[in-house]
Amino acid sequence: MSASVGCPKGKRGLAKLTFGLILLASAILPMSASAESPGVTTEAVGEVTFSAAALHGSVNPHGFATTYRFEYGTTTSYGTSVPVPDESGGSGTSGVEVSETASGLKPNTTYHFRIAAISAEGSSFGKDETFTTKVDPRFSFASGSEGTGNGQFKLPSGITVDSSNNIWVADAGNNRIQKFNASGVYQSKFGSEGTGNGQFKSPKGLAVDVNGNIWVADTDNGRIQKFNSKGEYQSKIGSEGTGAGQFKSPKGLAVDVNGNIWVADTGNNRIQKFNASGVYQFQFGSEGTGNGQFKLPSGITVDSSNNIWVADTGNNRIQRFNASGVYQSKFGSEGTGNGQFKSPSGIVIDTGGKLWVTDTGNFRIQGFSLGGEYLSQFGSLGAGAGQLGEPTGVAADAEGSIWVADTSGNRIQKWTPNRPATTTKAANKVSFKAAALHGTVNPNGLETTYRFEYGPTTSYGTSVPVPDKAIGSGTGNVEVSEEISGLSGSTTYHFRLTATNAEGTRFGTDETLETTESNGFAFAFGSAGSGNGQFYEPSSIEIDSEGNIWVTDAGNGRIQKFDPKGKYLSKFGSEGSGDGEFYFPYGIEIDSEDNIWVADTFNNRIQKFDSTGKYLFKFGSEGTGDGEFYGPLGIAIDSEGNIWVTDAGNGRIQKFDPKGEYLSKFGSEGSGDGEFYNPLGIAIDSEGNILVVDSGHNRIQKFDSEGEYLSKFGSEGSGNGQFYGPLGIEIDSEGNIWVADTFNNRIQKFDSEGEYLSKFGSEGSGNGQFYGPFDIATSLTGSIWVADTYNNRAQKWNPNRPTTFTEVADKLTKEAAALHGTVNPNGLETTYRFEYGPTTSYGTSVPVPDKAIGSGTGNVEVSEEISGLKSATMYHLRVVATSVEGTSFGKDETFTTK
Repeated sequence: MSASVGCPKGKRGLAKLTFGLILLASAILPMSASAESPGVTTEAVGEVTFSAAALHGSVNPHGFATTYRFEYGTTTSYGTSVPVPDESGGSGTSGVEVSETASGLKPNTTYHFRIAAISAEGSSFGKDETFTTKVDPRFSFASGSEGTGNGQFKLPSGITVDSSNNIWVADAGNNRIQKFNASGVYQSKFGSEGTGNGQFKSPKGLAVDVNGNIWVADTDNGRIQKFNSKGEYQSKIGSEGTGAGQFKSPKGLAVDVNGNIWVADTGNNRIQKFNASGVYQFQFGSEGTGNGQFKLPSGITVDSSNNIWVADTGNNRIQRFNASGVYQSKFGSEGTGNGQFKSPSGIVIDTGGKLWVTDTGNFRIQGFSLGGEYLSQFGSLGAGAGQLGEPTGVAADAEGSIWVADTSGNRIQKWTPNRPATTTKAANKVSFKAAALHGTVNPNGLETTYRFEYGPTTSYGTSVPVPDKAIGSGTGNVEVSEEISGLSGSTTYHFRLTATNAEGTRFGTDETLETTESNGFAFAFGSAGSGNGQFYEPSSIEIDSEGNIWVTDAGNGRIQKFDPKGKYLSKFGSEGSGDGEFYFPYGIEIDSEDNIWVADTFNNRIQKFDSTGKYLFKFGSEGTGDGEFYGPLGIAIDSEGNIWVTDAGNGRIQKFDPKGEYLSKFGSEGSGDGEFYNPLGIAIDSEGNILVVDSGHNRIQKFDSEGEYLSKFGSEGSGNGQFYGPLGIEIDSEGNIWVADTFNNRIQKFDSEGEYLSKFGSEGSGNGQFYGPFDIATSLTGSIWVADTYNNRAQKWNPNRPTTFTEVADKLTKEAAALHGTVNPNGLETTYRFEYGPTTSYGTSVPVPDKAIGSGTGNVEVSEEISGLKSATMYHLRVVATSVEGTSFGKDETFTTK
């Protein structure tokens, strides 16, 4: 078309031009002759619950790109929309059905809604429609009738629930207390009319303390009586009057977490507090309408923060006070609207932190947040199921159900949310950074989702899965499990199972798990100073057979001992040149009998102590001769008990027998192979080879047991495998070589041939950072301990080995089985195998070779099938995983073939 438009020739060209422009116009404005804004229809709402509803409508874009939203609210001003931002309805020419869920609604509330659609041609609004959310909670059952028999009532007033979910009712007109189980079935009773101990005159208030004792407001006798859980009289407090500790028609009772008794002293227009023994403490309030004043207060409850909530009946409001009785806030006024009252008399806080008030004169129960925000209501005047005749007492059980003393209806009634039932179970597969969480959920017939919440406190903070996972709408228990990762080592975590359906959310019990010691940095201990557990330039570190940590506190001239968690235990030594004294002790080594050998550097000698720090003997003196020293620094002990010492100032290594008698030496000052410049750290491998830190030359040299040079590795620099002033060296149980790369402020790891493997640490004073690390020690479990010299502390690190869990074998036959396990690579390339056999020597493995499972940080399920087994034979098995940081062995398990 562009050729026709640009170069018309004669009439034929003009015709082509005109036709082209027509086509162009039709392409740009296909509906120009009949363009219109979108067509919209608001349709009936669906799936209405107490807090959510599914909104439905249709949109016809009429050929233009169109977006839509639903607007909703408690008035035709709406105020809220969904989705946000508006969602595309396409650009078609026919109606499109659209739906969105409005959530966070208030129960028992009428909402307006409409659909709105917008295109380039304008906005269209559907017809206003309404829906009403369901009541929360829903009516469950009623129990009782008018009479004097067991389970019958005459003006029941007070009601409370004990820790076993038993229901206790103050049967005021019958002058007795009755007990019912959670199903409303009568259990027992106590009390009769009178003024004696254990008798009543119109009792109207009840509370249960943490010991299961029942406290009763014996209203017309002007006193409070205490009974045990069997209904046996214990004691009483108060008498008729206006003085401190006296009462006039007391009605409301509450017990706080400390066992203190709070009484709504109705006729005296005040609140009184007594301790758990019934001794008067203080009072607050007076008659009036001001803040903190009352007019016939009847109900009282205490929240988890020990705030006191009072149903100020005659003033038609709720007031809140702190534990000292200081006024905090209020809400409510006289009326029939939401959040208004007509003689509120009972008050309770449920397990979810919702405040419920018996709005007696309005024949209903209202629910509020602890901020006083109206949330919901249930009940109306009448004698039918779920209707009320002058309700007074209210209680909440552990399941979140609400119990109401329907006074003039002579019955008690129960409302309960149809929430899911949840059970949090014990965690397993717990490692330093991961765990598997378990629980059960019963959806109770409604579509339900679940999640696990977890964190270092009961505030949790993290959940899994995200979003919550659906488990259907059955009526039986559903087993649910989720694996979590990214945890911190050596940390206690709280977790709980949470499930949600249309009737609300139910929280399982809080449980805890403790992760194992973390791979990588574990903890630090010590600080600058001369006190116990403090350091001044700690230079060397060693571990004894019990896992205790010994540190040469060089600047303080002593040796200190700590337990495996870094707790100070003892010390020995002091500055000086006498036996058992030190002048800058540098190196330390512990022999097979836990004797302690110390390089007393500036005294130019080696001293030996027993495992308690008792001095045994010494050898060496200043000089260049055999057996003499000039600045001995490092010590190592070989398999025969011989002592090897780095004689730094003399540029050589000397060997002594276990009694300190000189045997031999090798090395001299220089830069050639087998020569040294400030040799410091020394270690001996499993073959008896001697490895020496040739600090001045930034290298490690290796010698055989006779001192013959074998090899070297390292050079000056900051790259991997290079050094800057290395001082300490250690060989772990797997033959790996660890070097304190002191002035690069890091620890480097090498294999037995000196090939670089890994490193950790950086300069600084934070956890896991170093400032001049001098020495290293390794435990049999692979933990790394570092003398962080210029930070005046010691730090512990753990190897980043895989985490393994051996699981139960299945698919057992006469000659075969399926083996299962879990491996967490912990961020490093990892392989696994199963080892199995008739003993714990195993002898066979599968697969061959080991199989790779990547380098993730989460648990990986692994399985292998094996055959060729003997029938009716018990086999041992374990899963084994290996990465560059080492090998981890799962727990030994057994199975028996058929």
